[in-house]
Amino acid sequence: MIRTALLIAINDLHRLVLDRTALAFTLLFPLGFGLFYGMVVSEVAPPHHATVAVIGGDSGDASLVRDELLAHPAIEFAEPGEPADAVLRLPDDLTLPRMGTPGELPQTLISVELDPRRIAEGAIVKSAVRAASWQATLHRDLPASRDVAGQPPVRVELTWRGGVTPPESGFSLSFPQAVVWAVLACAATFGASMVAERRAGTLARLRAAPVGFHAVILGKALACAAVAGTTGLALAAIGTIWLGVPVAHPAQAGAALIAAAIASAGLMMLVATLSSRRAAAGQIAWAIVLVLAMSGGAMLPVAFMPEWLQQAGALSPARWAIEALEAATWRRSTWADLSQPLTLLIGTGVGGFVVGHAIFARSTARL
Repeated sequence: MIRTALLIAINDLHRLVLDRTALAFTLLFPLGFGLFYGMVVSEVAPPHHATVAVIGGDSGDASLVRDELLAHPAIEFAEPGEPADAVLRLPDDLTLPRMGTPGELPQTLISVELDPRRIAEGAIVKSAVRAASWQATLHRDLPASRDVAGQPPVRVELTWRGGVTPPESGFSLSFPQAVVWAVLACAATFGASMVAERRAGTLARLRAAPVGFHAVILGKALACAAVAGTTGLALAAIGTIWLGVPVAHPAQAGAALIAAAIASAGLMMLVATLSSRRAAAGQIAWAIVLVLAMSGGAMLPVAFMPEWLQQAGALSPARWAIEALEAATWRRSTWADLSQPLTLLIGTGVGGFVVGHAIFARSTARL
């Protein structure tokens, strides 16, 4: 059965090469999107506000800084349990230096922890904390003065969660999105192709042939996974060689590409069961692709999404693939961090294949 499935997969790959339109959407579109998205991310305008979770600051000078920060127009305080762009730690023993002492005021260190993808928000928080500490010092020592300029009495240090340094270029962020588009494009293209073969009676004839229906379906899935994995590998090579995308753990990147390819095959099987007409199947497939891409962060960065969409996007395989690829590249995560997105991607592929195989077996048996 394996040999037959491989032959069917090779035949499908040959047919994809001959179909220039499908080949362009499967290979060239993800690459073009990755380049465009990388340039946009590199030059995107910074956000105008940031959400901060404040720890401490209940008494003394720390409470003064907290109050001034709460009044800052670019800062929003996150409620307990809500997601935040940054975590600001204000120790209760924070002491702002007194004004009127000779020379420059000594600066107290305040730490701000944030996700490496929130570099722009980090700059906003850093500036706001410096301004708040200066205003707190002025209002404490010179209550009547509100417009005195000078050196901020604190030094704000940005620290990155997990010890991860932020990506050096926008292409490091766009690389996972480009791979996800390749995976989703393969699912849509091969799903519509399977509908056409079922409509033309090809699957019914293959079911009656001695090759076995299971081998036929497995061959289709292998072809989809092979194209998705190959496209992802090509994008990885282009990103690493020409665009400077760092791959901290090649083994993890390979595992992420394989898991994403398996998920592509499962999605292809599910897409192929949604309609019996190729035109309708193609439209439905790309509609699903757009929803998964948008909610998963392949079209719009997750940081720019409203909270409800961020929560809904956690159900999208696109989100899992992006997290897995980021973990293997610039995030430099461990295998333990990578286990969850890999498990979800493989589960999507296996589950989609099992469900799609059962539906296809039942539908072709009636033809």
